[in-house]
Amino acid sequence: MFRDTNGTVYLLCGTHLPGVDVGIAALSEDYTTIRGQRPLSALDGSLEAPALARGTDGALYFALSMKTGYRNNAGAQYTSTHGLTGPWVHNGGLTPSSNTTFESQATYMLELTAADGRAKWMYMGDRWCASRRFVQLLPVCDWG
Repeated sequence: MFRDTNGTVYLLCGTHLPGVDVGIAALSEDYTTIRGQRPLSALDGSLEAPALARGTDGALYFALSMKTGYRNNAGAQYTSTHGLTGPWVHNGGLTPSSNTTFESQATYMLELTAADGRAKWMYMGDRWCASRRFVQLLPVCDWG
């Protein structure tokens, strides 16, 4: 889930639409009803494990992993936009030092406040391989 700066909470989910893997749905204030769902069709590829954050520049940043079953993939990628309807811009990998995002897929982007008051995001990933441990990278993103 993702809470936007205006208080709206969104559920990030998979879809069963042809050619569209990821969708987003606004939730009611009590989180029990979907108020509207839309596919994020501008995101090309076979994607899963969405994690969304809003940067200090107002842009939305989306971390995603490629679908590869239980095998390591090309690592978490991220894309950005200034509105949920796009256009989305592919920005590359989250962790250039690891081409598999340390054998993990995106789970969540945790917003932190640095000592200088600037927002930074910690990548949180999970592993579906033998170790099944979580990966947390500090701070990997300085968006905005």
